[in-house]
Amino acid sequence: MVLAQRSRVRSAILFALGTLATIGVSPASLRADVVLNIQSLSAAAGSTGNTFDVTLTNTGSSSIAIGGFSFGLKVADTDITLTKATIATSPSAYIFGSNSLFGPDITVLPTPSGSNLVASDLITTGAATVNAGTTVGLGHVFFNVKANALNGAFLVTFTAFPTTNFADANGNDITSGLNPKFGTGTITIFGGVNAVPEPSVMALAAVGLLSLGALRFGKGRRQRA
Repeated sequence: MVLAQRSRVRSAILFALGTLATIGVSPASLRADVVLNIQSLSAAAGSTGNTFDVTLTNTGSSSIAIGGFSFGLKVADTDITLTKATIATSPSAYIFGSNSLFGPDITVLPTPSGSNLVASDLITTGAATVNAGTTVGLGHVFFNVKANALNGAFLVTFTAFPTTNFADANGNDITSGLNPKFGTGTITIFGGVNAVPEPSVMALAAVGLLSLGALRFGKGRRQRA
């Protein structure tokens, strides 16, 4: 019951932040710059409990104050399942430290449309100060890989605003004032299934081999002659 109530509250806050952003609540008066990044890593086919971190770096010249946030993630491979996000970020310290309202699990359930995972959190009081040049953690994301997954590198990207957004201590949207830039991450799968070439590619390869064989045969006949 408590988990269900927490999930409903998270979903309501996510909706509220997105609504504030949509109707154009005034952003913070001081414009800043932040970069959101997704850690890249490798994972074996059939593995579970793999993790990566989502971080925020203040690349502006002044500190910023953040009272709440949400972020959405999409993964470009259906063999990879994002399962949950927690506040256990490392080595970058979690943005709200021990003052997380929803932690340790900050996953939003049910996941809003357009994302494979959405996480959100609020600080218990006031706002967290992120100094210029500082990197903080936004979420420690868990994922599983299917046993028959294809080998290869697959992108993990952010779901754009308003799913990914930020609020001040009063709940006002400040996303545009932070001028966020979105990085991407890569999950490289190994130990799985190699991709089967498309029929057209296989046909071209066969033609190439036949042509090469014909050339060698012709060259051999000329040499014997």
